[in-house]
Amino acid sequence: MSKQRLRPSQIITTFGPGSIVDLPDDSVMIAGIEHWFSEGYKPHKKVSEPRLQAALKVNEFRTPPVGSFNENDIPFVRFPRWRVCPRCNRLSDQFRWPKGNLDLPPVPRCEACNNMPTYPARIVVACAKGHIDDFPWYRWIHRGQNCGGGEPVP
Repeated sequence: MSKQRLRPSQIITTFGPGSIVDLPDDSVMIAGIEHWFSEGYKPHKKVSEPRLQAALKVNEFRTPPVGSFNENDIPFVRFPRWRVCPRCNRLSDQFRWPKGNLDLPPVPRCEACNNMPTYPARIVVACAKGHIDDFPWYRWIHRGQNCGGGEPVP
């Protein structure tokens, strides 16, 4: 993953909880605020805005957590899970995650193409109630039939 960063103002506006952040070589969904603050977390800054606090009936506002990939960062999940190899165009959710620099999240790589970094298959599905999931690539490509290899059709 590139060292792409979001500004704190983007975390509380454009890319808040549940939003999908489209990065150059990855795609992530921001976790809900119940996952943002660990027990020992100390906010960098408390923000006081008495009129807004009274209107919203809250005691304080806090700046969002910021830091490295491993500590005090906004929690996220990789989404969608399916990825594409730019060299061989293989579509899979089974690419290998490399081990390496712990300061950056690893990018899954295609072993068939000498560890070529992959990118997200940026098509997802959502139901009328707002539930979101990966596009069912296997079922769509095979039209409900088993091709004799790969994943079984549910």
